[in-house]
Amino acid sequence: MRVQCPPTQGCSVEESTEVLWNIARIHSRFWNDPRVPPMSTSAAFVDRYSASARRDWEPLVERYETKAGDALSQFEWVKDNTLAWVEHRAGSPQTLCH
Repeated sequence: MRVQCPPTQGCSVEESTEVLWNIARIHSRFWNDPRVPPMSTSAAFVDRYSASARRDWEPLVERYETKAGDALSQFEWVKDNTLAWVEHRAGSPQTLCH
């Protein structure tokens, strides 16, 4: 079954669960696969990621603050500590990242 939820409509718990299971199944196929390029820790990548996180922070909060609960503080930490997050991810097993 393929579930498609328009971005303007919320998914049910069942639909969300199915989406997460499918994402996990896809990502697990590429766990430490040598075809997956390593995450860059270059200053240019960190700067772009950090700028994107700062730019998208308010829309993220507006859309998800009532749904995300404590998870939002984790996103905020990543936004405020991009270099530490990138270095940690680059040193971890690699899989698809988007």
